[in-house]
Amino acid sequence: MTVGKIIGLALGVAGVAFIVESRIANGTASLLGIGLIVLALVSLVSGTILFKRFAPSANLAVANGVQTPPAVLR
Repeated sequence: MTVGKIIGLALGVAGVAFIVESRIANGTASLLGIGLIVLALVSLVSGTILFKRFAPSANLAVANGVQTPPAVLR
């Protein structure tokens, strides 16, 4: 990771911590909700890293098109 990425990550985490702290102090957010959001963020970051590492050789539009119809038909 470059220095710029580390600084960006630190600023992002600090911003989230600032917002979450104020919502917990006001009682407008539950710890379960915050935990689920953190889990979603970890999943998104993991998916992005895995995609960059194991990028498909097919066209992304085709790969997305193959995955979309089963989700729409549910």
